Amino acid sequence: IAELSVAPIMSYGANRDISRVLRAAADASKHEKWQVRHAAANFLRCFQGSHKFLFTAEQAEKITSTAAGLLSDERREVSSAAMAAVTGIIAALPPTDVAKLVDKYVTQAKKSKMKRKKKATGNAPEPT
Repeated sequence: IAELSVAPIMSYGANRDISRVLRAAADASKHEKWQVRHAAANFLRCFQGSHKFLFTAEQAEKITSTAAGLLSDERREVSSAAMAAVTGIIAALPPTDVAKLVDKYVTQAKKSKMKRKKKATGNAPEPT
Protein backbone atom coordinates (compact mmCIF):
# COMPACT_ATOMS: atom_id res chain seq x y z
CA ILE A 1 0.00 0.00 0.00
CA ALA A 2 2.89 2.37 0.76
CA GLU A 3 4.20 1.89 -2.78
CA LEU A 4 0.78 2.64 -4.21
CA SER A 5 0.37 5.84 -2.26
CA VAL A 6 3.07 7.60 -4.33
CA ALA A 7 1.54 6.60 -7.66
CA PRO A 8 -0.29 9.86 -8.44
CA ILE A 9 3.08 11.56 -9.01
CA MET A 10 3.91 9.57 -12.16
CA SER A 11 5.30 11.71 -14.94
CA TYR A 12 5.67 11.34 -18.68
CA GLY A 13 8.30 8.86 -19.81
CA ALA A 14 8.22 6.88 -16.58
CA ASN A 15 7.07 3.53 -18.00
CA ARG A 16 9.43 1.63 -15.71
CA ASP A 17 7.80 3.28 -12.70
CA ILE A 18 4.29 2.63 -14.00
CA SER A 19 5.10 -1.05 -14.47
CA ARG A 20 6.46 -1.22 -10.92
CA VAL A 21 3.30 0.39 -9.53
CA LEU A 22 1.11 -2.01 -11.51
CA ARG A 23 3.07 -4.98 -10.13
CA ALA A 24 2.54 -3.67 -6.59
CA ALA A 25 -1.19 -3.25 -7.28
CA ALA A 26 -1.36 -6.79 -8.68
CA ASP A 27 0.35 -8.10 -5.53
CA ALA A 28 -2.08 -6.14 -3.34
CA SER A 29 -5.01 -7.58 -5.31
CA LYS A 30 -4.00 -11.06 -4.10
CA HIS A 31 -3.51 -10.11 -0.45
CA GLU A 32 -5.20 -12.23 2.21
CA LYS A 33 -6.95 -9.23 3.82
CA TRP A 34 -10.01 -8.06 1.93
CA GLN A 35 -9.37 -4.45 2.95
CA VAL A 36 -6.07 -4.48 1.03
CA ARG A 37 -7.75 -6.03 -2.03
CA HIS A 38 -10.48 -3.37 -1.76
CA ALA A 39 -7.86 -0.60 -1.62
CA ALA A 40 -6.14 -2.14 -4.66
CA ALA A 41 -9.39 -2.11 -6.66
CA ASN A 42 -10.08 1.52 -5.78
CA PHE A 43 -6.51 2.44 -6.59
CA LEU A 44 -6.70 0.74 -10.00
CA ARG A 45 -9.79 2.77 -10.86
CA CYS A 46 -8.14 6.06 -10.00
CA PHE A 47 -4.72 5.21 -11.43
CA GLN A 48 -6.14 4.02 -14.74
CA GLY A 49 -8.22 7.15 -15.14
CA SER A 50 -5.24 9.40 -14.51
CA HIS A 51 -2.59 7.52 -16.47
CA LYS A 52 -4.37 5.69 -19.31
CA PHE A 53 -2.69 7.87 -21.93
CA LEU A 54 0.76 6.89 -20.65
CA PHE A 55 0.22 3.11 -20.61
CA THR A 56 1.91 0.75 -23.02
CA ALA A 57 -0.25 -2.06 -24.44
CA GLU A 58 1.27 -4.44 -21.89
CA GLN A 59 0.48 -2.10 -19.00
CA ALA A 60 -3.10 -1.64 -20.22
CA GLU A 61 -3.50 -5.42 -20.30
CA LYS A 62 -1.99 -5.75 -16.82
CA ILE A 63 -4.36 -3.21 -15.23
CA THR A 64 -7.35 -4.72 -17.04
CA SER A 65 -6.55 -8.29 -16.01
CA THR A 66 -5.83 -7.26 -12.41
CA ALA A 67 -9.14 -5.40 -12.10
CA ALA A 68 -11.06 -8.19 -13.84
CA GLY A 69 -9.50 -10.73 -11.49
CA LEU A 70 -10.99 -8.89 -8.53
CA LEU A 71 -14.52 -9.16 -9.95
CA SER A 72 -14.83 -12.66 -8.54
CA ASP A 73 -13.64 -11.77 -5.03
CA GLU A 74 -15.80 -13.30 -2.29
CA ARG A 75 -16.19 -9.94 -0.54
CA ARG A 76 -18.93 -7.78 -2.04
CA GLU A 77 -16.98 -4.59 -1.29
CA VAL A 78 -14.00 -5.78 -3.32
CA SER A 79 -16.00 -7.04 -6.29
CA SER A 80 -18.07 -3.83 -6.38
CA ALA A 81 -14.93 -1.68 -6.38
CA ALA A 82 -13.48 -3.91 -9.12
CA MET A 83 -16.65 -3.44 -11.15
CA ALA A 84 -16.19 0.33 -10.97
CA ALA A 85 -12.57 -0.06 -12.09
CA VAL A 86 -13.48 -2.31 -15.01
CA THR A 87 -16.31 0.03 -16.02
CA GLY A 88 -13.85 2.93 -16.15
CA ILE A 89 -11.37 0.90 -18.17
CA ILE A 90 -14.01 -0.19 -20.67
CA ALA A 91 -15.45 3.32 -21.00
CA ALA A 92 -12.05 4.63 -22.11
CA LEU A 93 -11.46 1.93 -24.73
CA PRO A 94 -12.12 2.21 -28.46
CA PRO A 95 -15.06 0.06 -29.69
CA THR A 96 -12.79 -2.51 -31.37
CA ASP A 97 -10.98 -3.19 -28.09
CA VAL A 98 -14.30 -3.45 -26.26
CA ALA A 99 -15.44 -6.08 -28.76
CA LYS A 100 -12.25 -8.10 -28.17
CA LEU A 101 -12.78 -7.98 -24.40
CA VAL A 102 -16.40 -9.05 -24.76
CA ASP A 103 -15.39 -12.05 -26.86
CA LYS A 104 -12.65 -13.01 -24.40
CA TYR A 105 -14.81 -12.80 -21.29
CA VAL A 106 -17.94 -14.33 -22.83
CA THR A 107 -15.88 -17.40 -23.63
CA GLN A 108 -14.51 -17.43 -20.08
CA ALA A 109 -17.99 -16.98 -18.57
CA LYS A 110 -19.43 -19.84 -20.61
CA LYS A 111 -16.74 -22.15 -19.24
CA SER A 112 -17.66 -21.23 -15.66
CA LYS A 113 -21.44 -21.79 -15.89
CA MET A 114 -22.96 -23.49 -12.91
CA LYS A 115 -24.06 -27.03 -13.58
CA ARG A 116 -27.71 -27.95 -13.15
CA LYS A 117 -28.76 -30.04 -10.21
CA LYS A 118 -29.83 -33.55 -11.10
CA LYS A 119 -33.49 -34.31 -10.64
CA ALA A 120 -34.31 -36.62 -7.80
CA THR A 121 -35.04 -40.15 -8.90
CA GLY A 122 -37.57 -42.35 -7.12
CA ASN A 123 -35.58 -42.38 -3.83
CA ALA A 124 -37.89 -39.97 -2.04
CA PRO A 125 -40.53 -41.49 0.28
CA GLU A 126 -44.02 -41.53 -1.09
CA PRO A 127 -46.56 -39.14 0.50
CA THR A 128 -49.12 -40.76 2.77
